[in-house]
Amino acid sequence: MVFYFKARPDAGDYTIFMGLDKHENEDLIKYGFPEDIWFHVDKMSSAHVYLRLNKGQTMDSISEGVLEDCAQLVKANSIQGNKVNNVDVVYTPWYNLKKTPSMDVGQVGFHNSKLVRTVQVEKRLNEVVNRLNKTKVERTPDLKAEREAVSAAEKAERKVQLRDKKRKEEMERMEKEKQAEIRSYKGLMVQDKMTSNKQIASGSKTLQELEEDFIKEEEDKQAMAQRLLLLLPAPSGTFSKPLSPTSSLPGRHVPSISFKRRVVAGVAAARRDLLRCGMRRSDLVSELELAKDKKQQGGRANAIFWILLLNFGLYVADHVLQIRQIKALYLYHAYPSWYQFVTSTFCHANWNHLSSNLFFVYIFGKLVEEEEGNFALWMSYILTGAGANVISWLLLPTSSVSLGASGAVFGLFTISVLVKMSWDWRKILEVLILGQFVVDKVMEAARATTVTGAALQVNNIAHVSGALIGAALVFIINRIPLSSNDDSPKALKDSKDKRS
Repeated sequence: MVFYFKARPDAGDYTIFMGLDKHENEDLIKYGFPEDIWFHVDKMSSAHVYLRLNKGQTMDSISEGVLEDCAQLVKANSIQGNKVNNVDVVYTPWYNLKKTPSMDVGQVGFHNSKLVRTVQVEKRLNEVVNRLNKTKVERTPDLKAEREAVSAAEKAERKVQLRDKKRKEEMERMEKEKQAEIRSYKGLMVQDKMTSNKQIASGSKTLQELEEDFIKEEEDKQAMAQRLLLLLPAPSGTFSKPLSPTSSLPGRHVPSISFKRRVVAGVAAARRDLLRCGMRRSDLVSELELAKDKKQQGGRANAIFWILLLNFGLYVADHVLQIRQIKALYLYHAYPSWYQFVTSTFCHANWNHLSSNLFFVYIFGKLVEEEEGNFALWMSYILTGAGANVISWLLLPTSSVSLGASGAVFGLFTISVLVKMSWDWRKILEVLILGQFVVDKVMEAARATTVTGAALQVNNIAHVSGALIGAALVFIINRIPLSSNDDSPKALKDSKDKRS
């Protein structure tokens, strides 16, 4: 039989209990709970009183009122301790009780003496003992069954906690693998995930139709170029020397020169005449010629070819030689390095991406180099390309990977137009016609500029950003007073004109 008592109400809902005799005490010792606190009069015979704490509480969190109730109940149930004053009562957690086969019934020891506390009871307080006795309830519980039920519940709770812990660890492991895969190069440039232009168009057109469209497009390009050349007005003084000693008529009246040679001579003479006039006449179309007079180079290093060679060399190292370190030069938006904003402008996703970009880099870069010099070309390429990458990094998702010279292409195109721009109506007309043609072709050719996940997309943000940065560079430089430099391309042209 076990007696149950209720502690003082103001202290909380606590249960105090003790066995009828030493035999019940044996069962209480055997089937106790981890929350139970054991009380006994020190060095005297007394009842074994237990206080059951709430889950999460410790022995040191017992209030003084509850501690007094337990100590008075132990003293009152000790034959010798009830008769004397200043009795010491010891208490310790149930799990600190030590019971060996050699001990008598009701006798216990301690595993760790440091977990034993002592409280002194000066005298018996009848009001406390009487209050506790009024709450006394006698029961005959199945202590073993209660302990097993609690153990089963605790075991089930531990299983749930262990399962939650394993699930959390598994999610953390999967997240780490996902982040590692994002930082790796496994998902980039996978052949199975790539789609060529032929495969895209094959769903609606046959190979023969695609070839016919390609041939027609090339013919349209040649016709457009011829029309643009014919639109160029012939300025005064086109031919600096008479074509024959007996005639001062224009070149088209001289039968010894063919029509084609007259057109070429007229274009070349127009360029020389426009340089003398301080860019007063329209020359944007003529500057799109891919050939340049080697004598004007004067043996100087040509920056445009170094840029083309660097782009081509990195492509060979990346896609032909399969050097993995080259992919570290791509701009990874999730974990960018400072140098990737520049190096990614020299990397390309495939051959179509490379060839289309280099075609326009050569055209517009050549114009910028002829007008401003080698250093200006390098700075224009790097600043517009890197600036476009910075803006793309700020606006695009973190899963994106940027590469390609498209931002620099649009920047060089803008610079090449603005440095020669004037308010002449013919110049404005040429810019509108040629600008629309160039932008359309660049947008059609620029592919695989940004890789998001495994799909290839066009980075229009980089295109617009490169053009705006190029315009900003021209705007800023035009407002900086610069001293004349005899080595610049403009100075070389002016000096030649003076000598002529």
